[in-house]
Amino acid sequence: MSTQLVDFSFVYEMADDDATYVYEVINLFLKTLSDGMGKLEKLVNEGADFSEIRFQAHFLKSSAKVVKVQGMFDGFFELENMAREERDRDKMLPLVSMLMNAFTQARPELEREIAKNKKAMSKA
Repeated sequence: MSTQLVDFSFVYEMADDDATYVYEVINLFLKTLSDGMGKLEKLVNEGADFSEIRFQAHFLKSSAKVVKVQGMFDGFFELENMAREERDRDKMLPLVSMLMNAFTQARPELEREIAKNKKAMSKA
């Protein structure tokens, strides 16, 4: 049994068959993560204040709770806790790298889902 990389079930449940809603939520997720992951990586690489890292991880965690990319919510949660407790700075960069990798792997699936819902919008 293979594990699903991206779980869109919560988005579709909230959308109630509204392709425009699904399109907008997934598109916003893609933009938020594209911008936010780069910012998070920069903060960790530059040894930014723990509070800045915690804030950014929390912000991204919220998005990862709606569009569920395997491992991302837990990774942001762990990173947020490390920053809150001001510990394990040396483990942050590998964790951010894992999150970046998960997002990179999920991106094609996210883009396919956006395209599918854009097409459904034009038929409605």
